[in-house]
Amino acid sequence: MHKFYETYKKFVFVQLPVAQIPWRSNIVLLDSVNDTELRILFAKKVLEEGWSKNILLNKIGNIENARSIGNKNVNYEKHLPVSDDQRKEIFKDPLILSFINSSDFKNERHLENIMADNVTELLLNFAKGFMLLGKQFRVEVGTKEYFIDLLFYNRKLKRHLVIELKTGEFEPNHTSQLTFYMTIVDEYVKEKNDYESIGLLLVRKKDKLVAELALRDVNKPIGVGEYLFKDELPKYLEDNLPTLNEIKSRLENK
Repeated sequence: MHKFYETYKKFVFVQLPVAQIPWRSNIVLLDSVNDTELRILFAKKVLEEGWSKNILLNKIGNIENARSIGNKNVNYEKHLPVSDDQRKEIFKDPLILSFINSSDFKNERHLENIMADNVTELLLNFAKGFMLLGKQFRVEVGTKEYFIDLLFYNRKLKRHLVIELKTGEFEPNHTSQLTFYMTIVDEYVKEKNDYESIGLLLVRKKDKLVAELALRDVNKPIGVGEYLFKDELPKYLEDNLPTLNEIKSRLENK
């Protein structure tokens, strides 16, 4: 509240869009945007287009925080007895969704769909041995049914990869949801000769200490990573990224 006051005290407050948007959106703006004028512009878009907190987070982006995150937010080394190269193929933080821009989506459902499509493209084209088993993969347990955002199988590792996509910030209860889905896959989907599944949680933003503590006592191999869009990369990197069609063409010509 004090930061909020100090930020906007020079303005005629009732005329600002920040006075008319939800408090949780104001917290996102105060935490993620350093320029006051830019905060006000974002607040105006929230007001005009009805952006939720999660959509606002995705529109803002946060490159510096994403690049400062270490790999303590993954426990693969402890619970996944494979080579370092194999672990790196599964877990990249941040994961760069270089085929889409932050302006390409209109709402959370649309964002989830294009995220699923692009994560699938990345794994199938650039990682070894992955095959997609399903998006919103349905599994019945007792009298209930559950839907896993993305389920892959890796032929080399003989393990399933369970991916949950979150359009907002990391919360500790996300890990319990993911471990439950991994247990379901191990119980109802994997074959007798398969090893236990791997989990990957992709979020828009995370507090690295919270994520580290949330994973500390988890006894399944899980990684918590952020994602970035193409237009959030430094300009010199964005301009030099090939398009998806160019990449596919190069792969086909090998």
